[in-house]
Amino acid sequence: MKPLRIAYFTHDSILEGVGRSQILALCRGLSDLGIEVNLYSFEKNQLNENLKVLTYSKNLRWTPFDFNRISFLGPFYRVFKLRQIRDKFDLIHARGDLPALAAVLRKKEPVLWDIRSLWSEQRRILNPRKFNPITLWVLRRINHFISRRVSSYNTLTLSIMPYLNKHFPDLPDLHATISTCVDTNLFAFSKTLPRQPQALLSGTYNKIYDNALIERFNSYMRSTYQHKVVWAKGNEADSRTQDLGHSEIIELTYDEMPSIIRESSYGIAMCKSGLGASLSAAMPTKIAEFLAIGRPVVVNSNLGDVQTQLVDKGVAIALNDIADIPAAAAKLIQILEDTKTPERCRRVAEEYFSLATALKNYTKLYKSMLSSQSELKKTFTY
Repeated sequence: MKPLRIAYFTHDSILEGVGRSQILALCRGLSDLGIEVNLYSFEKNQLNENLKVLTYSKNLRWTPFDFNRISFLGPFYRVFKLRQIRDKFDLIHARGDLPALAAVLRKKEPVLWDIRSLWSEQRRILNPRKFNPITLWVLRRINHFISRRVSSYNTLTLSIMPYLNKHFPDLPDLHATISTCVDTNLFAFSKTLPRQPQALLSGTYNKIYDNALIERFNSYMRSTYQHKVVWAKGNEADSRTQDLGHSEIIELTYDEMPSIIRESSYGIAMCKSGLGASLSAAMPTKIAEFLAIGRPVVVNSNLGDVQTQLVDKGVAIALNDIADIPAAAAKLIQILEDTKTPERCRRVAEEYFSLATALKNYTKLYKSMLSSQSELKKTFTY
């Protein structure tokens, strides 16, 4: 029997946090199942030997391209590079809009469109001058073009489905909701919260986060409850100075992040409420990492599926406005005083954000894609 042979297209870098935690972890997991994974990424920084070791696997082949972020033609360059790959695969897993465009333009393989967080809609709100009406029209035309040609798609949340059904009626029936996933072995469960309450800011806090609200909340927790607030930044983190109400900054590698989460009481991940549909589609990786170790999080209520998956299950506090900080803080203290909170957090992580579950769901989706292709009648092993 022939092993399944897939290509994973992404314009993200696996040198950065999301690349390490999501892309590389997933590709390595798939390769461990016997699937031949050909990973293509675009790197912004110089490669190193440590990363080459991390990507080494019998069934994983990694091809890095230069990101080319200097020219405004960079996005076209990335689409061209992926489209021109000469090899042929059983299917392509395309992470995001531009990789999906490159994949369908090849006209060679069935394509899974991993939609993620509606990149074009997010950038339209965050960069209104750059994303003028013409640019937005072009990007939406591209997405409609993709939606008519992919074999399947997946989303991070259920909340985004009404938007997709309305704006992209030509999307295929074959789809799945597979959320942000975390390696629950690496981010191992810690049953006991630290004696000294400590909030953790994990990784980057870019424009999608409500940094003003985060700063006010952290400052309130420091002054009212004497909580320590640590910001653990990755090596690739934005070097700009940001005031997030923190009392300390440390720099850690991705592999060191579980240790600082275990030393913390809760995590912070409030996004801006005005991001529209892109916010409904999103689920930051840091949330899954906090929960896996057994730590609750502070979020905003219209982020992805957090209301039903997290807030209603007592593992998160929703905070949307500065005026609500005292009430949200009091709820957080109650959660932290509950000795069952770490166990609840871990259960939620295992139910919704486990890498092992994501691997099962993706392989099931791949198999369904191939079954729907009448010309493909071979049996693949997993």
